[in-house]
Amino acid sequence: MKDNEQIMQEFDSREDSYWLYSGRLVILERLLRGFLHEGGRLLNVGCGPGATSRLAESLGVEAVSFDFSLEALQFTRNRGLKQLVRGDSLRLPFRDSGFDALLCLDVAEHIEDDRQVAKELLRMLKPGHGKLLLSVPADR
Repeated sequence: MKDNEQIMQEFDSREDSYWLYSGRLVILERLLRGFLHEGGRLLNVGCGPGATSRLAESLGVEAVSFDFSLEALQFTRNRGLKQLVRGDSLRLPFRDSGFDALLCLDVAEHIEDDRQVAKELLRMLKPGHGKLLLSVPADR
């Protein structure tokens, strides 16, 4: 079985070039441009190796990269991103209503208590205009 560092290394090597991931980044950019404003704050829950956080920052958004995996955060740091936080998505270590947008891409299916994760994600969003973009794989 592959360890987490091997998985992150494979993901990192494909994230910008493999058709599925690069296509998702194109779609994500269009979506983010539609509802983010420059200077806004975005929390990327389960940031993986950091391509989505880098994309958000390229749009003028303050991106906070959050992951349970130290290996994922190291890859994110290697992409030049500085706002890295390690923790458990069941207890996000941020104040209420602190983000304009949240990304949670292909993460929720790995967490048993999906109701608690949903509560935590919603707690993070600014009331009235906060946006949550959540995806899960189609094959599970």
